[in-house]
Amino acid sequence: MRPAPTRLLEALREMGLTDYEARVYLALHEVHPANGNQISQRSGVPSAKVYAALRRLLDRGLVALIDGRPVTYVPLPADEFLGAREARFRALAALIRRGLPAATAQAGRDMLWHLEGYDLLLDRARRVAGAAKRELYLSAWRDQVLDLQQALHRASRRGVHIAAVLFDAPDVAVGFTIHHVMLRTVYERHGDQLLLVADDTAGLMMDRSRGAWHGVWTSNPAVLQTIRNYIRHDIYLNKLYRRFAGLLHATYGPELDLLLDVTGDRVLPTAPVPPAAATREAAHGGTAARRGTPAPRRTPATPGERRLVAAPRGDSGAPGEGGS
Repeated sequence: MRPAPTRLLEALREMGLTDYEARVYLALHEVHPANGNQISQRSGVPSAKVYAALRRLLDRGLVALIDGRPVTYVPLPADEFLGAREARFRALAALIRRGLPAATAQAGRDMLWHLEGYDLLLDRARRVAGAAKRELYLSAWRDQVLDLQQALHRASRRGVHIAAVLFDAPDVAVGFTIHHVMLRTVYERHGDQLLLVADDTAGLMMDRSRGAWHGVWTSNPAVLQTIRNYIRHDIYLNKLYRRFAGLLHATYGPELDLLLDVTGDRVLPTAPVPPAAATREAAHGGTAARRGTPAPRRTPATPGERRLVAAPRGDSGAPGEGGS
């Protein structure tokens, strides 16, 4: 028995097949014609259950029986079955739209709609991208971007400006793309996460942090601004990394562990000393140094730590001199 593709199995089950039916149907597509024992071995469905699943697939028009010794089975194209399902779905959707009162736009604007399941979340992401008119911000991993590629290309052709941060996708680009630095801890912090926001109209957050896909879709302005700012800051930081990677690693370690530690502000004992002018600018809000503010003085630090404090008023050290 070889494992069936999970996504394909889930799709078949959502179309109304049982788990055994889906496994049998996929096994027949891999090897056919096949008898019951062969199908059982290939699909992992117990032999006592295979024939019941085959009978139901025969009724659905998804397999055909070849009479012989032994009896064997072959898969039939799924087009007719899927066409009937699509027609049924459209009819039910139309009935629901007619029967339910329309909710006001403002009533749903500030709500967070919780969604589950990868396919449902990706469908919503495609809708968000499809509704974009001016700008689209995206943070995603390779598989997600490939699944969204058509919707993103259509948005780009409409003139939508796309800014994207992509993980583990060095060969993929959509609009203006920054490829996120792939440190050892990146997947632990960002794994399988997708963030998307279109204009001021809609946004989506999704991930698989608990083993199953969960997400939130919303038009809440505060949430949209938060997603947009998060992606913007990731772009800023990755631009800086590409310019100053050597300095950052020399200062914070090969995996930037000290930079990622949000409980303190430590650097390696061997870290390069920052230029005095830049130090004054950072310590005194940028313009203070140009107004004659005293230079910062170094104070004793614990091993592995460097701290900067402003020199006291009246200090005799000349601007730019370092204290010990």
